Amino acid sequence: MNIAVLLAAFSAVMFGVSNICYKMGMPAVGEFTLRRVATIDFIAQLVSSRWIIAGVVLTIISGAFYIAAISQGEVVGVVAVLSLSYLVTALLAYLFLDESLTTFKVGGIGLIVLGIILVHAGT
Repeated sequence: MNIAVLLAAFSAVMFGVSNICYKMGMPAVGEFTLRRVATIDFIAQLVSSRWIIAGVVLTIISGAFYIAAISQGEVVGVVAVLSLSYLVTALLAYLFLDESLTTFKVGGIGLIVLGIILVHAGT
């Protein structure tokens, strides 16, 4: 396993966790509508939510590790590993948000993992 794969995997985990943070922060922010998104009130609620701020920070960290990963490896291989964020998000949503993991979701995530394996099999 090379450094690019490890960096990309860490990026995927951070991005998956950021998705959960955003979801956890939305109840405090309220309804998201296109009309409301540009208002000062909405922006103030976003920046006052610890969950939203945590999500933004984790997204930035994820982006930094993604940039480091593509500087060390092939873009196709790095982007394939980044798709692990679906797996991380689904597992964390199941554990912390009581979201379902249906057979179809598990099957889809399995296909993503298979895709990552196939992309890296030839390297």
